[in-house]
Amino acid sequence: MSEYTNVENREGRRLLTETPKGRHGVTGWHKSSYSSNTGTCVEQGVHPTGQVAVRDTKLGEDSHILTFEASDWKAFIATL
Repeated sequence: MSEYTNVENREGRRLLTETPKGRHGVTGWHKSSYSSNTGTCVEQGVHPTGQVAVRDTKLGEDSHILTFEASDWKAFIATL
């Protein structure tokens, strides 16, 4: 089994990857400024590939990781 499960759009562009727990090497985790005290928070970090990694704050190290290309993440954040 590979370390990543890739999800691609019709053009074959990788949109996101889910990384199994404990094998990601992500650094620089910080909580989203959009997070509140409701327990529905996410954290952002930097994946060794340079992608943006996102995880569930309440699960911390036990959370699965979603990774996005930096340009895709910036486009998503711009919509908030």
